[in-house]
Amino acid sequence: AVFETKVAYMKFKFNVTVEVTRMEAPGEIEAKIEGTPLGIVGRLTATTRTSLSEAGNETLVDYSVDATLAGKLGSIGQPVLRSKAKDMEKIFAQRLRAAFAPASPEAR
Repeated sequence: AVFETKVAYMKFKFNVTVEVTRMEAPGEIEAKIEGTPLGIVGRLTATTRTSLSEAGNETLVDYSVDATLAGKLGSIGQPVLRSKAKDMEKIFAQRLRAAFAPASPEAR
């Protein structure tokens, strides 16, 4: 896959592979991500863990991402990308909540 994002004046684009390293249906999944940036020397590696659990009538989604940028890219972009990742996490959570929100009576 290709992962692309823009942070301030910097644009990052990676060729990435994702390997599911552990899955225990229906509630847990772990994956390893490796990426090579296009146009800049460096490497992206990450591991992700996601678990789903019941909480009454809701499903709790707990996830973590441990990402590292190596090489020249890491020295210039790591702090900026960490900040961008936090922003992307908030947007993802908002969109996920919206996608699973009960339909309003007017929408029916």
